[in-house]
Amino acid sequence: MAFLENIIKKAGVLIGKRRTINLIEGTNITLNVADDPGNDRVNVTINSSGGGGSSPSTFSVTVPYGSMVYSTTIIDLTVTATDKIIISWGNHLSTDENYPNNNILINAIPGTGSFTIELESNNNFSMGGTYKFNYIK
Repeated sequence: MAFLENIIKKAGVLIGKRRTINLIEGTNITLNVADDPGNDRVNVTINSSGGGGSSPSTFSVTVPYGSMVYSTTIIDLTVTATDKIIISWGNHLSTDENYPNNNILINAIPGTGSFTIELESNNNFSMGGTYKFNYIK
């Protein structure tokens, strides 16, 4: 007796042909599987309950006028020492001293419950004023 094999594709590319497919739920993944005999198929819906779509947090840093380098610690109890922190400019009113065109280098160093942000002027203009930032980890 010959058994029919399933043709298994990912994004239209053949992965293999087997009689049995075993679907395994991974971290934060649930599978809803339903037999659909009328359409001669089994429907699989994959749901994710986390791992993406984070909303950015915000913080402000007030840098003394005339500074070329400045660092401060931002408290965030959810930060761990192994997190990767991505920082972008937030919305703020520009002045002659605090506009993003100052070519400021931004570095975030994660710690436990906080991270250190380092700001450094990348040209001959000094920094100063209040800067707003967004970050995700």
